[in-house]
Amino acid sequence: MMKSPSMDSVLQLLLTFLDVNAPTSDCEFENWRIIPVAQGRNNRLYRAVSDIHDIAVKFMIRDDRGRARREYLALQALRSASLAIAPVPLLYQPDTFALPVVVQEWCEGFVSSGPPEDDNEWHLLVEHYAAIHSVTEASSCELLSDAIANKGTLPSAMAYIDGLIPPIPMSARPADLDRLLYRVKESVLPGWNPPPRSLCRVDPNPLNLIRLPAKWKSVDWEYAG
Repeated sequence: MMKSPSMDSVLQLLLTFLDVNAPTSDCEFENWRIIPVAQGRNNRLYRAVSDIHDIAVKFMIRDDRGRARREYLALQALRSASLAIAPVPLLYQPDTFALPVVVQEWCEGFVSSGPPEDDNEWHLLVEHYAAIHSVTEASSCELLSDAIANKGTLPSAMAYIDGLIPPIPMSARPADLDRLLYRVKESVLPGWNPPPRSLCRVDPNPLNLIRLPAKWKSVDWEYAG
């Protein structure tokens, strides 16, 4: 881990403060300036800045996906592969606090909710995903679980879709969804051989892409595997 014993003790004090107080607005603790970041329903995210550190602290919900562990191991795998396309992981503590927590370096850069705007941006996006998929089981020493909602064959993809429907009450299903499901089931879709197993991002949200001039980075790896 990229930290000294003194940094570890400093982080523990900061994490305890965030765990106990769960601040919802900007505040200060010792030499840290803390900025809560609105980030979905699955975690509490803070940016913490000191004179020498700029970090992200993520308290993540507990569920059968093991989100915090997934994110930390994915970031570790990328770091082991010397790929500077994601935050550097600093700390993972699954049981010390009420929620599992991952600490990582803060990634600063331009973020947009839209797709790439020109050929150069599309090229950077493709390069980003190609770099992710270059991390294979053979090249990474990390024991990653299978990625969430990532299916390697057509039958497994269809079975996954079928499993998503029953929990939705009939009264809540829009007609467009039923029509789409019918089209999918009636379509003659090509099969394919299972692809080589490699690291998968499994998060198409463009808001999680940090758009830098020469190389893009991405955050939120809690579905990766």
